[in-house]
Amino acid sequence: VSMIQVLLKESPDLFKVQDHQGQTPLVTLVASSGTFKTFRTIAEKVPDALTFKDAQGQSLAVIAAIHGNKQVLEYLCTHQPSLVEPDVLK
Repeated sequence: VSMIQVLLKESPDLFKVQDHQGQTPLVTLVASSGTFKTFRTIAEKVPDALTFKDAQGQSLAVIAAIHGNKQVLEYLCTHQPSLVEPDVLK
């Protein structure tokens, strides 16, 4: 059992916590090109964590696009299309 799985089971709200820049663990994971499997696991267990915007108003889709994280962007387009701003896909 991974640490992520333990945290998801015991403290899923930790994945909604924002730092002083408005970033959540998912934002950090996407920006650092973390593993897609970890992203998907968190997204499936804590879907609310996908909706946060950082202090600059950037959504997870925008951050994924900026960092070239195509898998995350494809996931959002498929599973949460309402969270993907039309400008992101241009």
